[in-house]
Amino acid sequence: MKETYQPPQTAIVQTDTFLSAEELYDLTGYRSPKKQCEHLRTQGIAFLINARGYPRVSRTTIEQSSKVAKHKPQKTWQPKVQVA
Repeated sequence: MKETYQPPQTAIVQTDTFLSAEELYDLTGYRSPKKQCEHLRTQGIAFLINARGYPRVSRTTIEQSSKVAKHKPQKTWQPKVQVA
């Protein structure tokens, strides 16, 4: 039987300020708040943790990080070779 995610009642409130529980799942790929926080840290996405332990990510943070990613030059692969 497939387990469905039931966010706490406080997470159901939709706002324009923060990502919803479903949007956080889409962003991180995890339903567990602990795993979501770990993933957000590794991606360098700023977030706050609410009193229930859930990460809160503002929409402006995501919008700003996507603008920075577009203008950030891509690193090219360089072999680690020592020339004598």
